[in-house]
Amino acid sequence: MIHSAICFWYQGLRSGAVLLGLTFCFLLNWFPNFPGLVSNDDRALAQSGDLIPKQASNQAESLYQAGQYREAIASWLQMLDLSSSPLTKAAIHRNLGVAYRQIGQMPEAIAHWQQAIAIYQASPDPKDRDRSVALQIDRAQAYTAIGQYRQAIPLLQSAVDLALKVPEGQQMAIA
Repeated sequence: MIHSAICFWYQGLRSGAVLLGLTFCFLLNWFPNFPGLVSNDDRALAQSGDLIPKQASNQAESLYQAGQYREAIASWLQMLDLSSSPLTKAAIHRNLGVAYRQIGQMPEAIAHWQQAIAIYQASPDPKDRDRSVALQIDRAQAYTAIGQYRQAIPLLQSAVDLALKVPEGQQMAIA
């Protein structure tokens, strides 16, 4: 079923009916709710010059993987205070959003994803802009989970607009 949703989305992207395709897949809940955790070997976490020890990053990820989401959140919040790198902050915000979603605190998840999106969109690296597309979709799913459908639709449109800026060969990877 997920494959069908992605194919439908991609066909919509090619035909210009992108928003309709994304909205259709989204409303039928065909997008999986992947954890989306940024792993410790992500280029942004524990960059040189940052004050975050790799051990702390590993601990937060281990807590998350063990289902100890509140403890992982506390660890990432501490890391956020120590970080000096914008991309590290974006990765931490992204992880915080995922963890907050896991415990059902959608407004907090949305706020952290928004902060990560702002950082990623300011980055000159195209991969960071790709990440912002995925986070827009996560935000739309969170708004839908709390019944705020009117908030979700503009986010999907924004995700579509950003996705259209991605070279054609990479569009399926974002979905």
